[in-house]
Amino acid sequence: MGGTYVLHWALFTQGSLQARVLCALVPFTATLVFALVGLGLVPLDVLVKTATRSGRREELLSGPLLYGLVHSLLTVVFFTASPAGAIAVAVLCWGDGAAELAGRSYGVARLPHSPGKTWAGSAACLVAGFVFSLAYASLFRHLATFDRPVSVRELAVGCGLCAAAGTLAESLPLEGDNLWVPLATVVTSVWWFGF
Repeated sequence: MGGTYVLHWALFTQGSLQARVLCALVPFTATLVFALVGLGLVPLDVLVKTATRSGRREELLSGPLLYGLVHSLLTVVFFTASPAGAIAVAVLCWGDGAAELAGRSYGVARLPHSPGKTWAGSAACLVAGFVFSLAYASLFRHLATFDRPVSVRELAVGCGLCAAAGTLAESLPLEGDNLWVPLATVVTSVWWFGF
């Protein structure tokens, strides 16, 4: 959802709360479906099979539900006025996603502080998080949607710091990467860019 979702932000009126809320309805609607299926109120086996690791509908009430809520919140709070929203979505979608794929496929060496995570996964998270956050943030910089001008250097360094913070959060032995990765990224982004 989020990998392409952020690109649609540019289609909405910038600076409008109505646009933010309307745009946030997309992930929020998906989140509502996750909740209804996860609670057993709506039977949708294909969603359970594709969006869970265990094949149990209750799993939709944790990771996927949080994923959608984070997207909705980032849209309403940051949208295109700050690099923080696009960067956080990029690191969550591409960085955390790459960590999962690389960790499962190539992960042999485990992180000393988190035996469930791998060096390959963390490296993939850092690289993908940086590349895609820089791409997304550069798009909005080019469209001049940020509340203040941001130089290319400032943007590149900020995306690198945010990708590193997201990677560190992803590497921790905590449940809930869908919360911790964007939270670490947003805090770093707001600290670096100041908005």
